[in-house]
Amino acid sequence: MFRLFDLDLHETRRCAGRLVRLVPVAATLVLALASCGTDTDDRYDYHVARSRGTFGVDGRISVVVEPGVVETCPNTVGSSGLCTRSAGPGPRHRIANGRITDATLELHVANVAAEQRFAARLLPLATDEPQDPRCGREQLGVRPGTSIDLAPLQGATLPLEVPACSALALYAVLPPDQEIYRIAVFGDVVPDVARFEEALDALLSREHPPDYLQLVGDVGLPGTDDRYEQLSAVLDPLGVPWGMALTRADLRGDRDRRAIDRLGSMDGVSVLGQSRYVVLDTAERTVSDNQLALVGRMGSCLVEACLPGVALMWSPPVSPGAFWREGFTSAVVGQRLLSGLVSHGVSQVVSGAEDRERSGSAGGVAVLDVGPMSRGGSGLRYTELRVVQPWSRLPSCTSELDPLSPSRISRREDEVDCGDGETCVRGLCHVTCDDARPCPSDEVCAGNGTCRRPCDEDLDCGPVGRCAGGLCDEWPRFETEPRELP
Repeated sequence: MFRLFDLDLHETRRCAGRLVRLVPVAATLVLALASCGTDTDDRYDYHVARSRGTFGVDGRISVVVEPGVVETCPNTVGSSGLCTRSAGPGPRHRIANGRITDATLELHVANVAAEQRFAARLLPLATDEPQDPRCGREQLGVRPGTSIDLAPLQGATLPLEVPACSALALYAVLPPDQEIYRIAVFGDVVPDVARFEEALDALLSREHPPDYLQLVGDVGLPGTDDRYEQLSAVLDPLGVPWGMALTRADLRGDRDRRAIDRLGSMDGVSVLGQSRYVVLDTAERTVSDNQLALVGRMGSCLVEACLPGVALMWSPPVSPGAFWREGFTSAVVGQRLLSGLVSHGVSQVVSGAEDRERSGSAGGVAVLDVGPMSRGGSGLRYTELRVVQPWSRLPSCTSELDPLSPSRISRREDEVDCGDGETCVRGLCHVTCDDARPCPSDEVCAGNGTCRRPCDEDLDCGPVGRCAGGLCDEWPRFETEPRELP
């Protein structure tokens, strides 16, 4: 199963024939950083290092954000402040208090919606989190193997109370009544700043504006050597969270590290409702073993029973046709990544490496490249990715397909165990039926033993439903649609 945090604060890796160990140092804020090359493993290690840090004179308050970056708080934030910047639509935090006294803290999360909701759970400390020796010796804090659900939190500034020798896990959740989450995905963008700002204003003025902006291609904004600073200046004031995937252009000099320093790690897994949203750094047209391990920790499932997932990256792992130019340099590595994504529920890959709009399929996965979509026509083109989740009509539940491990954080705050006569199918409670237990009068018993509504068209299934085979399909799904701005 996919674990919320597979912590190893003492990150170990090989580099140029020597072993490098990243160890947090006690200071006001110390981030574990190391470098010894420009290969994919080194970049991945830098993603990991910048997503964690320690606070306090004794270094026993540690923070991890995934995906994102731990930042130095501005002077306006008090001594109890912790600051992070999210790099994905569903950031997860772990704040560990390794002291023997309770900690009163304030978490400031940048690049999230102003009313972002977070589910919260208290967990035991991990053995490798900085802590007073008495935490383990005297068995202080949350007991191993247990957890405590807390009331959800809301906002970008969160007051926190973290008990002694315990960890607080927070993960972003969507509002329980939001059935469609919209993401505007941009490929190459090469307009002047004024035109880009006008197009974004038009985008956000639409009847259904996006909840998140995702860049997967080269974004060239003239007039500055630091495109990440320019992107922040244009996008941050909009109040809509945004993120990007590293591209080949980001590998020149130290651009990749400057991007991670300013915007946060571009590698990570978000959970939107009950679907996985994966962003990977494939700027060198390959991935590292550590990145493959990240995908492997998401949790496998039978393909026909997987909750839908989507993966976004610059270079796709495979090229569905001979006309594709920018697939992985190693077909073996590409196939390993593709197989890993498929076995963990990913049914669509969105990339930005090609020089024209391309779509295809490989290994049961739909591959859509949006690289040139911002160039054509008179407007700024993009793809709207809709995450459709009918959880407001059906109670959600915890099952073996739950995207978050029960050993860490296993359910949203509004999840329930299914009642008598119900079964958990793909994270949703469905009424079971057989000859002895007929369905309600407006439903029929489907082949899988669950009650479903009959239909003739999509409109019969509600605003987000879909009619499939004469029955309403109420399972989560992803939809994509090319769009254009003036």
